[in-house]
Amino acid sequence: MEDAETLSDTNKKELREKDLIAMFKMGKIRFKLVSTGKSWDTDTKESLLGYKMILQKQLPRMPKEYIIKQIFNEKHSNILCSIDENIVGGVCYRPFYEQSFVELVFLAIDSSVQVNGHGSMIIDMLKEHCKREIQNIEVDFLDYLSYPKRLIHPVYLMAYADNYAIGFFKKQGFSTEIYFKNWRGYIKDYEGGTLMQCKVLWEINYLNKIEIVEKKRMEFINKISQLSSFNILRDPPSFADVKTVWDIPGLKEAKLTEEMLNQTTKKLKNVFRYIISDIRTDTHAWPFLQPVNEKEVPDYYQIIKAPMDISRIEQNVEDDKYDSLEAFERDFVQIFKNCYIYNAPSTTYCKCAHVLEKRFKDRMKEVKKTLNGDRGARKDKDEREVLPKLYTQPEHFVPEEYAIPPISLPNSDFGVLKDTVLSSVQLETHGKAYEQLKKEKKNGSKQDIKNVQVQENATKKNRNRHNDDEDDRNDNLFDINFENHHSEDFF
Repeated sequence: MEDAETLSDTNKKELREKDLIAMFKMGKIRFKLVSTGKSWDTDTKESLLGYKMILQKQLPRMPKEYIIKQIFNEKHSNILCSIDENIVGGVCYRPFYEQSFVELVFLAIDSSVQVNGHGSMIIDMLKEHCKREIQNIEVDFLDYLSYPKRLIHPVYLMAYADNYAIGFFKKQGFSTEIYFKNWRGYIKDYEGGTLMQCKVLWEINYLNKIEIVEKKRMEFINKISQLSSFNILRDPPSFADVKTVWDIPGLKEAKLTEEMLNQTTKKLKNVFRYIISDIRTDTHAWPFLQPVNEKEVPDYYQIIKAPMDISRIEQNVEDDKYDSLEAFERDFVQIFKNCYIYNAPSTTYCKCAHVLEKRFKDRMKEVKKTLNGDRGARKDKDEREVLPKLYTQPEHFVPEEYAIPPISLPNSDFGVLKDTVLSSVQLETHGKAYEQLKKEKKNGSKQDIKNVQVQENATKKNRNRHNDDEDDRNDNLFDINFENHHSEDFF
């Protein structure tokens, strides 16, 4: 949408500048050079006074005496723009051609014709005028549409701009980075102004810049059309004829390479690496890092027909065997399925699988949201905002036979209920619930651990020898590490 608006604005600007040049050729817009250094006749005085009124109106903080002193200075020149014999703007400048630069003193346009391109046209006219004036060519503004004799040394325009004018001057080719040095000692330093420079190019006629841009654009399109067939429309192919991606009509002619087509695959590969790295760092991933040892568990491969582990998935990623996120996800899910099939729900392996599966799903959700854009984010947001949720204690993934039921309490985060007006009774209820929650967190954790230990001792005798060996491998079952990771790291 923004690109379309930018393109529309560019087209409007080009049409506007074309109209101004057409009006200039027809004589509706005229320019004249006025300077008291050449004449003090009545026409000169009247023109400068008319320009002075525009400057005084557009520069209200500039003293009238200073304006008059500058535009009537014999060392200064003024290029005035008029429409139907009425002066609508102009530029006052002082040439330092011995030093190869020109100082801009004033530039102003009447408010009635502002934002119509007249200011840009005056700057373009000044650039073409300087090319001729430095060679002592007689002034003929209509002749400025042609190219003058080119000199070896470039000409620079120097101007002090206030904060409001910097943007305008940048559009005219000015820059705040000053490389030209000959201006020092010739230009006054204005407080609160920013010095800007513009190099006047002999190769460009600034009054014909729209035509130059159009010509270069067409040259570029013609050059590209010789190298590529991007502008040729083709009918969709029959799927029976498409064996590989290169069978699609026009793809070979477009000069595409394997590297260009593999950009999406490379991006997915980085995604896979991120997820694997994140899962590996989890303290509950140790049972699934390597394949199951057949010597330690002889019957494992008789029961599990599709074994899978993290090291195998990692190798598949490096071998580019996953062409989609779904294929990668299927293999990871297979790890957890195998674990649930072979092991009892109360074993350490299943407990680790529960924690790791939750973490894997969270990472996949982040990745899909990032890859799918805002659509997925909006959907998740709508699901979260259906009802304000009550607080529940975090899961400890204890066996079902001695699981402690969570206590449902109102959420202490009032940000969820920020659009709801609560009564004093409701506020008091929330306060009591919050205090109860703090007590439960402080006193309940120790009691929970004691209860779990008692229950474990009661059921330990009923566990088979294979599961006992598994329990001995985990010394810290309830130390679940919920770390926060961000999917932005790999994009």
